[in-house]
Amino acid sequence: MHSVHQAVHRGSSHGVWLRRALLATGLVALAVGVSGCPSEPTASGSKAAEAPPADRSQAEALAKADKWQEGEACVANNAPDCPAQHRGVCRTGRAPGCSHDACTEAKNQARTNLRAVVPQECYKYIQSTAPCLNGPGC
Repeated sequence: MHSVHQAVHRGSSHGVWLRRALLATGLVALAVGVSGCPSEPTASGSKAAEAPPADRSQAEALAKADKWQEGEACVANNAPDCPAQHRGVCRTGRAPGCSHDACTEAKNQARTNLRAVVPQECYKYIQSTAPCLNGPGC
């Protein structure tokens, strides 16, 4: 009976729904005879409790994704040569990391993003705002 309980809570996708359905209907004796896919690791396998390398790398990627700096660049509101509809327009940029260099890179990215949407007459009135916004991992 104990081995059936482990088979139900295993993380594999093959046969789990059948085992659960059989257990829910009270067919425990029949559930003991149901085996999983031959490619499934058994509950007694040595690596059943370890996380696969793909899961570890995904967790590391998520941790790195939380470490970023976000900068903002805006066209000055009093820019005389810039058309009125572009004054005060802002864009952001994001760079990985938690350092001063990452903040500088994020502000440069924000300037580049802003230059893509405003005319060249407004370029000299682009200002970066300080400080950068930190990601949750910083």
